[in-house]
Amino acid sequence: RRQRQMCIRDRHCKHTALKNQAYWPMSNLTDKQEHHLRLRNRAVDLLKIGKLTEAVACFDEILEIRPGDLSALNNKGLALHELGKYKEAADCFQLVLKKNPQDVEALNNLGNTLCFLRRYSEVATPPLYGH
Repeated sequence: RRQRQMCIRDRHCKHTALKNQAYWPMSNLTDKQEHHLRLRNRAVDLLKIGKLTEAVACFDEILEIRPGDLSALNNKGLALHELGKYKEAADCFQLVLKKNPQDVEALNNLGNTLCFLRRYSEVATPPLYGH
């Protein structure tokens, strides 16, 4: 299971990096956007190399700057999941889904985390967020 979770995380991190490049070409960044992008890249790098506590702190800093950053919230949940903090991770994924019910990655991550919490009935019938 741990290896499968790592694959999901790596795919998400690569997707996030590509998405950042598309939104903010480096030449047009404001100082605030550049700081946010550097923080995000650092957090994703920390997540990828397994420095999970540091990654969570970095994602928290990102979320202080941009509370609506669902990608950072989802990645924070992945780091918390890897740290074994399944309840906190589930809370992150649920917040993402409340704001974006169509986020398939957050739904998948929530399902995996709920399995670790042995809350199988919630995995079988996820709540309909936003309805």
